[in-house]
Amino acid sequence: MSLQLAKKQARKLIKARLHEAAPDSIREQSQIIARTLDTIPEYRAATRVAYYLHMENHEIETEEIIAAAFRDNKRVFLPRIVDINESKALFPGHRKELEMIEVAPGELATLKPFGPYKLREPALGGTTAVEAGGLDAIIVPGLGFTKTCHRLGHGKGFYDTYIAKHIAWGAAQGRPAPFLIGIGATEQFIDMIPTEGHDYVLDAVVAGDGTVYTKQ
Repeated sequence: MSLQLAKKQARKLIKARLHEAAPDSIREQSQIIARTLDTIPEYRAATRVAYYLHMENHEIETEEIIAAAFRDNKRVFLPRIVDINESKALFPGHRKELEMIEVAPGELATLKPFGPYKLREPALGGTTAVEAGGLDAIIVPGLGFTKTCHRLGHGKGFYDTYIAKHIAWGAAQGRPAPFLIGIGATEQFIDMIPTEGHDYVLDAVVAGDGTVYTKQ
């Protein structure tokens, strides 16, 4: 079986599990994850953190996590998909990439679904993560996870590309790499995820039952 076919089948399995999950269960798991995140020392110490606003598709809800970050005086950055010059793309054929843009507490309620993926994105023109001095941690979305902190994305490569570029920029500045944290419902965990060379292993993954898995 090819790597791409194996990933496709894994995505199909996880999507089916999430479709069967009760909304109340996802909401409860989201609350558990929000409480558990603060037990991770690297997250607790982080001052500049990238988050994402969840989609309405049985994804772990992130608004409570972000609200807690504001209360803890963290600087919050959210992703926006922007056009890039293909000649500058890290991977051939990519014409769009992520940019992490800082948002203020009052902005969240004003963000509306935007673009081809109907994501709630910050407006262009705000302070980017690089302009702010770099990220200390990134909450990385994923469709699937393993207990060994491997991640299965949606297949677009946006986060792997952003992480690679941000780490390279940070290394040139003498900054440590951001601490990468995945969050997922228990239904999103599988035994094995087929990976490629550009797939990042996360530093930690928080499950909906409150378990924190760390990279070995």
